[in-house]
Amino acid sequence: MQYVEGRSLSQILRAGLPSEDRVIHFLRGVCGALAAAHAEGVVHRDLKPANIMVTDADKVIVLDFGIATATGVGQLTRPGEAMGSVPYVPPEVWEGGAATAMGDQYALGVTGFVCMTRELPYSGKSPLEVLDAIRSTTATIRSRVAAVDAALEAIILKSMARRAEDRYPSIADFDEALRQLAERRGFVTRPPTGSSVVKTPTSVVPVMVPKAPTRVPIALPPLEPAVASSA
Repeated sequence: MQYVEGRSLSQILRAGLPSEDRVIHFLRGVCGALAAAHAEGVVHRDLKPANIMVTDADKVIVLDFGIATATGVGQLTRPGEAMGSVPYVPPEVWEGGAATAMGDQYALGVTGFVCMTRELPYSGKSPLEVLDAIRSTTATIRSRVAAVDAALEAIILKSMARRAEDRYPSIADFDEALRQLAERRGFVTRPPTGSSVVKTPTSVVPVMVPKAPTRVPIALPPLEPAVASSA
């Protein structure tokens, strides 16, 4: 078993806002790990800053594959439980849909939003309040921070679109958009990914064994389709 010294992304964010180049670095590192997992038919289902580690060598590592459907999303309707994961759950899963690679992309988009602002795009005191916020508002990064690269904001917001079909076709396409932006910014890197266990200054966090996708029934009304206004 391998141990690596590092900090979680949530710990890094508590220390302050990272630069936009650092955000790209973090997101591309996670994209690389997710692309490899998705190619093997594995969906993470519980991606969030606490499950992303950055080693002392600046290597991005994704933890806890395959636990969200079993122990996270299934607890969303129980008051006070699993609230840390709620804002990262894609709308289609709220409706009882299967956890898929597109859901991982949504969660990574929300993670990118948090990296840029240190705030959740949608929040509430209960899961239903979070869902209501997703349905009724459109979060933007520029409304939370004074200056932001418009292209980076557009990439992040596309990845966390309400409808899965409005996101990037795959996590690899998300990564490619980030790569092209990094190239235009003069910041070209392909962060290394991998590893199985990370030892933080306070704990050792094991990666869970992936589980097959399952459906999560949540009795909520469906999202209403957008209605085009007449001229």
